[in-house]
Order: sequence, then structure tokens, then C-alpha cells
Amino acid sequence: MRYYDSPDRYDEVYWDYDGRTDGQAVYVGFKQYQTNSDWLVYKFTYTSDFATHRQVAVGSWANRASLFT
Repeated sequence: MRYYDSPDRYDEVYWDYDGRTDGQAVYVGFKQYQTNSDWLVYKFTYTSDFATHRQVAVGSWANRASLFT
């Protein structure tokens, strides 16, 4: 199965700020509603409050941090 980086195919969106208080999410996850499909997860890296890097992984939202190690 091939995954595409196109969040418009998903119904559920979750944000995790990972302790940030400036309103900029570190993790953003997309999933099809009421399915057992994997999550499309973005991890953003910030420098001086600007997103400078975006990583993409597919897996479990509960284990989102471990997807990027």
C-alpha cells in the first residue's frame, strides 16, 4: 500500500503542542473517520518561532513521537 502526503483525504485531525504555549503545533495527525487505518503524522521543527522543517510518517497517533526517532 502506498501512502500519499495529502491530508485532504482524511476526516479527523488532531494537534499536539508538546508543551509549546505559542499556539504552534509540533505534531499534526490525520486519519480517516471511524477506520482502523494508520495516521498520517506531521512533525514540525521550529527555529525562532518559524516552522523550518516538516517530517512525515505513517503510524499510530499514540506512538507519534517514536515515529520520528
